[in-house]
Parts: sequence; structure tokens; C-alpha cells
Amino acid sequence: MIKAGLVAGLPAVKCLDGVVYLSGTLASLEAKKTAEDAAWSVPGVEQVVSKVQVATACPRTDEELLSDVQVALSRQLGSGSRRVHPVVRKGIVYLRGRVESEHQKVLTENAVAWTPCVAEVVNQLVVASGPPD
Repeated sequence: MIKAGLVAGLPAVKCLDGVVYLSGTLASLEAKKTAEDAAWSVPGVEQVVSKVQVATACPRTDEELLSDVQVALSRQLGSGSRRVHPVVRKGIVYLRGRVESEHQKVLTENAVAWTPCVAEVVNQLVVASGPPD
């Protein structure tokens, strides 16, 4: 379901043999993920190919965005957030470090992706159990 006011427009959608193709430009990574999730929710969809771009106009500097990302990580991971080292370049967030499970890796990426003005998340987190650094 697309949330009202979430996107500046809707992506172009094509369907062929159980594959949904999305393209166009949306206002945020949140909007892109929502469109992809909506496509996956349709019965019979076997694959979603997203060529959706995120509009890059955002009033936040990389330093301000890094601060927002660190808050999101702290909320998601608590004290475990010190094991994740985000780097922000031109609105793209690179996640490095380690987490305790695949589930935590996905939750961490999602928490960052839903941070306003994040254009993309490159998840380079490693799943490794053991005592914190």
C-alpha cells in the first residue's frame, strides 16, 4: 500500500510473466521501498526489478544526515550500535561493522533506509557472534 503524501509521483510499472518492473524517480528511499514492497505484495509476483531512482534534493548535509543515521541506529540496536560504523557520502549511507544475526542486519538497514534524506543504503555489515568490540 502506498502511503498518501509519501511520494512525489508513482513509479512506472510493467508486468510480464510474474515479474514486476518499476522505473522512474521518487522523492525518497522510503517511497522507493514502499513501492517495491507494494509490488511484492501482489499475488503471483515472483520477482521485482526496480530501476527506481531517488531524487537527490535534500536540505541535509552529509554531516547532518550522519547524525540522523546514528540516532536511528541507536534506537534500533541500543548499545550494539557502537559495532556499526556508518559513512555518508552524497546521501548514500555505507554500513560497516558487525551485527549478531541476519535478522539484525536487515533491521539495521531498514532503520537507516527510513531515515529522511537517505538516498541509498549500501549494507556491508558482517554477521558475527561473540562479545562486542
